[in-house]
Amino acid sequence: MEIDLKSSSLGVKKLKGTDSIWEVRTSKSLRITFNLKGI
Repeated sequence: MEIDLKSSSLGVKKLKGTDSIWEVRTSKSLRITFNLKGI
């Protein structure tokens, strides 16, 4: 899956206290977490 991390409409943010885990909002009630380690 490719996403533009700079797109403000996605609401991408790095999770506090982690080195490589990020979260993206897909709706008000749905979040997707993903790992960018090694990229």
